[in-house]
Amino acid sequence: DKLNTSRIDKELYKNMDISLDEIEDPLFPLNTGGYVSNSIRQHPYPYHVVKIGTGSITSNDCTGNVTFDAGDPLAADRILVTNDSTGITGFRGVVSENTEIPSVSCYVLGFAKAIEKINYTVNGSGYRELYLDNQSDGVWSLPIIEAIEHGYYASFSSSGPDIFKRLEGKISSSENGFETFVNIPKMLLADVPIKPDQVSVAYLYFSDQVLNGYAVRGISVYHDWFRVNDTIAARYNLTELII
Repeated sequence: DKLNTSRIDKELYKNMDISLDEIEDPLFPLNTGGYVSNSIRQHPYPYHVVKIGTGSITSNDCTGNVTFDAGDPLAADRILVTNDSTGITGFRGVVSENTEIPSVSCYVLGFAKAIEKINYTVNGSGYRELYLDNQSDGVWSLPIIEAIEHGYYASFSSSGPDIFKRLEGKISSSENGFETFVNIPKMLLADVPIKPDQVSVAYLYFSDQVLNGYAVRGISVYHDWFRVNDTIAARYNLTELII
């Protein structure tokens, strides 16, 4: 009061959500001498890897953007999804509901409800590229390729350090952790020494452990340096594609 004979003090606590979007991940400059940075950006797709379905007849591997138009003017760069592959030619690849052999070198045939399933996946995710894999007889969607290229982050159960551990330079997993991938060409460009066969999940790549991994079909055509071990492959649904 005015006579200073009494006073009331109040302490107020508020919980606030603070976005980590575009904040620099401390692990990258800390482990590359400050030469490589990576901003925290969430993976924008609803999944990293999904096997849309399988066929009964397959030939070779190929990657390309999907089309449902047999008259597509960009056929040489496209994978056609159709209910009848009879007489189809000029496409990079073909996915068909029937089993007629098209005049292309890469195809997955006998895929039941191919148009419906692939259209649903493409429209639901916004990712239009398909990978046809003759070893798994499958049609795959691999937006993990963009996660590798752009350094997107994702959260999994008890994988990767949280933001507080990262600020402290710790790389052990935590309940609210998240993870991304290293980009080896980016590190080479900055003259940062690399670990050629180390797994590509960043917090594990930067660890003192030797964790060698395998290349991945469908990804190696873009990033031949990318590596996963069995645990990481299972987490990202890549087990069938490891080499």
